[in-house]
Amino acid sequence: LAQVRPAGVVLREENVQNPDQTARLTEQIREAVESAPPLIAADPARVADALGLKGAPSPALLGSRRDAAAAREAGRALAKVCKARGISVVLGPNLSFSAPPAAGAAVPARDAFAEDAATVIAVGLSYIDGIMQGGVIPVATGYPGPPTEEREGYPVLAQDVNDLAQTLFPFTEAVSKGLLGVMAGPVAVPALDNRFPQRPAALSPVLVGGVLRGDGRDYDGVVLASDVAAPPLAGRYAPEDAVV
Repeated sequence: LAQVRPAGVVLREENVQNPDQTARLTEQIREAVESAPPLIAADPARVADALGLKGAPSPALLGSRRDAAAAREAGRALAKVCKARGISVVLGPNLSFSAPPAAGAAVPARDAFAEDAATVIAVGLSYIDGIMQGGVIPVATGYPGPPTEEREGYPVLAQDVNDLAQTLFPFTEAVSKGLLGVMAGPVAVPALDNRFPQRPAALSPVLVGGVLRGDGRDYDGVVLASDVAAPPLAGRYAPEDAVV
């Protein structure tokens, strides 16, 4: 780390064992890159128990209550725990709709706020507000949405333009409200990226430059790609090609 001096470090499940160990690890990371301490990120959905978040309300529970104030407070509580462990970026929440499993890759029901755009926006954006109020950077995940089918082994969101407008609405609404970051995933959207119908959203200038940053939004936040060294991206692109 001292030699590479990365701007950011993502903690994976195997890096996070318990709250005290995580706090020590993040301190060691910052000491190793003392001249320019990196942002340290984690996905609380994957490491909740190890961070000491056992019992925290899931997005599904918050969505079922449709209580924006409770969602905001849950976001603040999450940020407080993450800050205490040295985590400055939360990879979440997921702003996709919950849906029946498609191609084995749908959003787990507990990780999604609801099945409709209105609830996802009302509750999800309040949760994001709470995280930001707590001094931690939220990065919305799940973009562009859950796959509806699989083609040649790769996830595809096969909706027409009208249905896509609803699926994408939580993300476009979030960036218009000042969301600091979005993580784009491996799902292809042929109705929008029609010249390259199997291109993953994470690598698509149409889905990133057009949908998120275009249409008058002038979004200048950070757009991250999901793990380029893991399937399904790794099955189609070498990591060194995917990141360029």
